[in-house]
Amino acid sequence: EAQRLLDELAAEGKPLNFTLSMYPSGRALGEAIQTQLSTLNNITVNVRTIDFAQVGQILGQMDYDVITNAVVFAGDPEPRLWFGLHGDSAGNYSGIKDPQMDAALSRALASRDEGERESAYEVVQRRLVELNPIIFYTRSAPGFVASGNVGGIRQYGMGSILPEELWINNTD
Repeated sequence: EAQRLLDELAAEGKPLNFTLSMYPSGRALGEAIQTQLSTLNNITVNVRTIDFAQVGQILGQMDYDVITNAVVFAGDPEPRLWFGLHGDSAGNYSGIKDPQMDAALSRALASRDEGERESAYEVVQRRLVELNPIIFYTRSAPGFVASGNVGGIRQYGMGSILPEELWINNTD
């Protein structure tokens, strides 16, 4: 099916050509994708290595065809989901702008009712599957390292911890 679609594009004079922008640590992944797709005709994949110092500018200007990035899922999905997927968000690096998903994301962000939030997230999930603006290819578990006498560690927001909730047990 992929080859047929690529052949259709080529017949219309639009062979697929894109660049993967990868961090130095992800260059091998980019080259693996490039190698896998090289088995198909009418597609050209280039790999560009970007320095971490360039990332903010590249993302802000949307100066990429395809780029690796992260959507952090830990604890409450908000505000991360809204930030990463809403059409009005500066953090929506996929560029997706879908009225149904935007409305569902806003509903979930504003509601404190678990049933309403669950219903809204079902819409978001369905739209992500239908539109496929992002390929989730790995799962990370962001965390924190602390000694055994530190407590009160709880992630919120974009993966940060609340310093005012940290405590240290000095009874040792």
